[in-house]
Amino acid sequence: RSARSHIDTKSPQLWLIQAEAGQLVLAEFDQSQADLAIVVRGPGRGEVGRFDFSQFGPEPVEFVAPTAGVFTLEVRAQMTLRSPAEYSVKIAPSRQATEDDLARINAERLIFSARRAGDQKTAESLAAASDECRQAIRYWRQSANNRMEAYARVVLADALRSSGRITEAAENYDAAGELARRAGDALLLGEAINKRGSIELNLGQIEAADLSYGRALDVWRKAGFQYGAMAVLNNRALLK
Repeated sequence: RSARSHIDTKSPQLWLIQAEAGQLVLAEFDQSQADLAIVVRGPGRGEVGRFDFSQFGPEPVEFVAPTAGVFTLEVRAQMTLRSPAEYSVKIAPSRQATEDDLARINAERLIFSARRAGDQKTAESLAAASDECRQAIRYWRQSANNRMEAYARVVLADALRSSGRITEAAENYDAAGELARRAGDALLLGEAINKRGSIELNLGQIEAADLSYGRALDVWRKAGFQYGAMAVLNNRALLK
């Protein structure tokens, strides 16, 4: 089923899903106007998982029900482009989880874990983030999932950049951009190009940075992604 709702940063919204033990629960939230974070709680109110893969685009929620009952998806807006912000959710019918489902969920959790580790910006956490991303990349490449491999490469590039491995970071941003282009994901494509431009800016490559920012701006404007366009304009102001 699918539905639309409105949310602000003050109050969470709750979505309820019935599932049997061992069933796959799958939902996808649209983040075109808000950066959403979702906490899943089980029938006893215990936490089943947290989902906050990206600031924009699709936010997938996927887990295997550990027990039978009603699961609560607690949705919070961390940032909105307007208040209240509109978002939508698609909830797939629950079904018995397969081995492929378990492998995919593990790859998704590796990316989420890597992003959290990379945010700590210690040598140990950045190394862990890079390792987890590479594991996820192997799975998504084997699965021929261009979008998820692109996202994993952006997270890997972020960790490499924070580690001072600038050339490798730039290569992964470029690879992520090409994968996002193949997947038809304009928001992710713009992110990869924008972050490539920031590397060029830090290296003093002003003309190259201006070109990258211009490409990112064009991609995000065509996609109607206002938040991204504003971010690029702010970055471009640093060139002057």
